[in-house]
Amino acid sequence: MYRNFDITFLSSLNDTLSENPTATQREIAANQGISLGMTNAWLGKLADKGWILMHKINRKTVRYALTPEGMHQIALNTANYMRKTFSLMKEYGSIIEKNVCILKDNGYTKIVLSGNSNIDFLLEYSCQKSDMQFEKNYLHNAYVGMDDNSKVFFLAGEDVQNAEMTSVFDFIGNKGNERT
Repeated sequence: MYRNFDITFLSSLNDTLSENPTATQREIAANQGISLGMTNAWLGKLADKGWILMHKINRKTVRYALTPEGMHQIALNTANYMRKTFSLMKEYGSIIEKNVCILKDNGYTKIVLSGNSNIDFLLEYSCQKSDMQFEKNYLHNAYVGMDDNSKVFFLAGEDVQNAEMTSVFDFIGNKGNERT
């Protein structure tokens, strides 16, 4: 139930200890943004799982270190995150590629993306594969780079970024703007 928080806490603890190997429980709590009591409980839980070692230096001082198993858990979490990210990129790329082909089949010669988008590289790649021009424009509603023979599809970066990716190109005829 708490696995995600365990990994998040463990990863943040690793970052804290990388910056300050002698971090106190109070410093760890501050970095985690949780209470000292909650930090104590989570440290004990992670120690029970074998993910960290707690070495008592004296009555008031305890040192913390991640175990190989703790590092392995962070690596597994990172690998899972990367696997999911690459899977989504592949899915989104396929959807974008399909819709770029639809635009090309409808006579469009260029796609202009205005503003910022986290997936602009997928759109650019799909345009290259489909032999369409792609332009990234940081000025909203600025129609640049057009010539008389172009049929250009304009797309706002926020639309692509916030879109439900299964319908990322519902913009055709809805949110996209055609300029011929």
